[in-house]
Amino acid sequence: MIRPLRNVSVRVKLAAVLVGTLTIALVLAWLSFAAQQLFSSQERAMRQLTALADIVGQNTRAALAFDDKKTAIETLSSLSAQPGLIGSCVYDKSGEVFACYRAASNANLASKAPVRGQYVDTRRSSVTVVRPIQLGKEQIGMICVVGDYRFVRREWLRSALVALLILLAASGAAALFSLRLLRAVCSPVLNLANVAREISINKNYSVRVIDDSKDE
Repeated sequence: MIRPLRNVSVRVKLAAVLVGTLTIALVLAWLSFAAQQLFSSQERAMRQLTALADIVGQNTRAALAFDDKKTAIETLSSLSAQPGLIGSCVYDKSGEVFACYRAASNANLASKAPVRGQYVDTRRSSVTVVRPIQLGKEQIGMICVVGDYRFVRREWLRSALVALLILLAASGAAALFSLRLLRAVCSPVLNLANVAREISINKNYSVRVIDDSKDE
């Protein structure tokens, strides 16, 4: 890339340096922002699912304690309004399925109580949160809530695209300002070079440099 710039004017070289530096800086800034947003989106999805699991776990606690599967299923079915939810299951103390809600008939939910924790499974495009259901100090079951990781990715892509558009607009404005500033800086230098060329080639010593600024 350096070789083609040898035969162009100083103004073009400086413009290429300014635009290139600005582009690299903005690309690095966008990549950093996109990575941070992806991590934040995952953390936000985890917090939301954890809060949801705790609330639903409390609401199904009585149904689980009194072996009321119908009420537990009705409680889980209220999750249908939750965007990006694949499904949820309540497991009894022995780890067997007590009640389940599936947003789609083919939703893949564990038939046994999974290990307590939070998981991101990119192969299955899912985010899973498993929380205990407590009755007093006794754990009487588990609740598993599974969210669609593609929903998280869509949210991330939306925010990354908005950031990219903002950066492109900012880079365009900065490039225009830099080029205008570059013209003001380069014009006296180019004027001096033209005068020197005129004196050197045509021996015209009457030509003068136009003084149109108060700087050096």
